[in-house]
Amino acid sequence: MQRLNVGLVGSGFIGRAHAFAWRAAPAIFGLPVTPAMHMLADVDQATARRAAAALGFAQGTGDWRELVESPDIDLVDITTPNAWHKPMALAAIAS
Repeated sequence: MQRLNVGLVGSGFIGRAHAFAWRAAPAIFGLPVTPAMHMLADVDQATARRAAAALGFAQGTGDWRELVESPDIDLVDITTPNAWHKPMALAAIAS
């Protein structure tokens, strides 16, 4: 089965819920891909690394731009406050 590298921006309440949902999605929905928790971005490097380890992501970064520009990321999941979504989404689309 093909692997889908997920990049998650934000590890607060909604970010934790999305991480859980990505892990559960194949069993619930019979996805044709296997989501892989690849990179998590948060407010700073220390927070990102702690959250990545706690939520099962391979790596963490304190710069969301690094995540959206990474050629290894197949899907960007933005879970920051709504007011911050637009620049992140536009950068992900451009990448």
